[in-house]
Amino acid sequence: MTVALCRKSLLLVSLLILSACQQRQAILITQGIEPFKVKAIETALIQSGWQVNQSTIAIPAEFPNTAIATNPAYRDSQAITEIENILKGQGFAEPTEYKFAEGKHFFSMNNIGIYLRNSEQALQPLPPDFIRTDHCTAGDATLNLSPQGQAMLEYERPINDNFKLEQHTGTWQFDGAQLSVTLDRAQQVFKLTHEQRPIWRGLSPADIYTPIQDSDFKVLNCTFLLIYLE
Repeated sequence: MTVALCRKSLLLVSLLILSACQQRQAILITQGIEPFKVKAIETALIQSGWQVNQSTIAIPAEFPNTAIATNPAYRDSQAITEIENILKGQGFAEPTEYKFAEGKHFFSMNNIGIYLRNSEQALQPLPPDFIRTDHCTAGDATLNLSPQGQAMLEYERPINDNFKLEQHTGTWQFDGAQLSVTLDRAQQVFKLTHEQRPIWRGLSPADIYTPIQDSDFKVLNCTFLLIYLE
């Protein structure tokens, strides 16, 4: 994730807390952390006088596995030490501290962002945010893949001379070579290859996801792709 995108994600957090009261708040952003650890951190923060909110934004790729983000004017070193001790108590490394401001503050004075990532997940490659079907006779579909491992298939199922939009949710896993998708009604494994595909100005690189299993959900037997236009 670029710095610009990182800041955009942080802005989303700030928009959620602009109307909050003056009580200090910890915004907890986690990726791949065991739920019992997240709960233990949340409980310890609340006991120390923090109001805790959880956010599902993606952790910027350039962040280490443990990080804290504050307003540039934040000077409460005791509070930072307090959070560091809570995180160390749950086995996390000492966090790297970031301060964000560019015209607008992404974290107001009484708020701190806490970013925690599972170190094993940090090494896993990520697929694109979305891929779409490529000339699929079963219907057009888009597969949305969130950084948190959630998958959503939006599917235009043909009915007579019309279409019905369906949504199916589930999870995904990706090892850099194969994408496994498990939805509420079916699953599929796709093999990733790279090709050049024609667009209006010539050829562009594309990621091609070819199904390698026979799924009862016909649209999952179609090839999905993402064409890079730049």
